[in-house]
Amino acid sequence: MSNASYSSDDIAVDVQSPNKSTAFFTSENFRLTAATGDGLLTGGGDNHIFVNCSFDTNGGNGANLGGNSNNCRFIRCLFNTNTNAGLLNPGGGLKAVWCVAYGNGGHGFNNNSVASNDYVMCLAHDNGDSKSNFDGIDFECLVFQCGVDGTNQALEKGIDINDHRATIIANRITNCATGLDAGGKLDIYGYNYFSGNGADLANNALLEAIPEDGTANTNLLAQAATWYNNIPTDDFNLQVGGAGSYTGDGDDTLNLNIGA
Repeated sequence: MSNASYSSDDIAVDVQSPNKSTAFFTSENFRLTAATGDGLLTGGGDNHIFVNCSFDTNGGNGANLGGNSNNCRFIRCLFNTNTNAGLLNPGGGLKAVWCVAYGNGGHGFNNNSVASNDYVMCLAHDNGDSKSNFDGIDFECLVFQCGVDGTNQALEKGIDINDHRATIIANRITNCATGLDAGGKLDIYGYNYFSGNGADLANNALLEAIPEDGTANTNLLAQAATWYNNIPTDDFNLQVGGAGSYTGDGDDTLNLNIGA
């Protein structure tokens, strides 16, 4: 499926895999918009790949995977301005890469307490008040190199972890009421940049920071500036040479220069 745009009173795409064990069904370059309910609704179909798709301005969720659609992939997809969540109810094995969720009335990415899902190099900002940009992150989930900002939200959380052993690595979490809220034991976090949050961490006794040289916390906390290009225009690229770039604690033998 390619280069399509759909708008109706109620769009609900119910997909099933031709072969749950091996086959993948790929949809590319389409838009699901203006449905009274969910833009995309799957009914237990596994192994679906969505590339360069938009799920926007729907009366329900942008994309609702029903909680039982496993091993799905979203690559360069947009979830915005939906009444409820941007992306909701993935099954296990989700990979969301280079996706953006913003302006939704509910959570941006609502993992809904499902284990073993990965969010990599995604951007989530300005979703619902009292909601989370990433919600319900659970057992053995990964949030890696994502941008999270709550400038135009109230009482929101940047990343909300539901259960133990989630991994939160190399993210920028800025301007949220609460940046990262832990939900279980051994939630691992490191090399994250926090700036402008009401509280960078909540329930942080449940967090396990990755140390530098065996001792120092690798997260950069409570910075004075976010150093994005232009938040009011949704330009979340980083300023070249911005002083908020993360270069470690002064004894950073890894020299990752995250944020540079």
